[in-house]
Amino acid sequence: GHIGPPARPVPDPVMPEPSRRYRCDTAQTFAVRCGSANVLRGCQYHLPMYRVLYVDDDPHLLDVARMFLEENGEIVLETAPLATMALALPSLPSYDAIVADYEMPRMDGIAFLKKIRADHGDIPFILFTGKGREEIVIEAINNGADFYLQKGGDPVAQFAELAHKIKNAVERRRAVAALGTSERKYRHLYSHA
Repeated sequence: GHIGPPARPVPDPVMPEPSRRYRCDTAQTFAVRCGSANVLRGCQYHLPMYRVLYVDDDPHLLDVARMFLEENGEIVLETAPLATMALALPSLPSYDAIVADYEMPRMDGIAFLKKIRADHGDIPFILFTGKGREEIVIEAINNGADFYLQKGGDPVAQFAELAHKIKNAVERRRAVAALGTSERKYRHLYSHA
């Protein structure tokens, strides 16, 4: 018999966005749903995954972030020590979210945010910084940051809050994209009726 949580049903007719990945808790394997076929082998329970790029010039903090954020398997964290290096990544547009420090050499977090918005649109962006000055918060929000989170305090609580903000920003973006797709389909059907 089967021991563990029941499989979460995933209806075949639903075609997810191609970037949606699912992680198998039991077999520690990954699968991508393609078209109407569910390509999930040996798995009983699947969680959505989030690919996140974290940019910070503090290598210790990048390691700590990886430890906390990847703990439950929902977030896959990739890192870059500088915003200029992150901008050179060919995979940059494929991330579900970007987390960045404010104070970094060569390009600060606000300049990085502006470049992301200009070149890559609405990828969820979270400014995660030790600088808590009000003008930085206002500038971040005015330039399209989804969230601003101040570093410091209990790391367990801090990274739990960061994980929550990542999931919230990504799911909000996915919902807006799904609504746009649905509206386009409706308009197409209505205009051809």
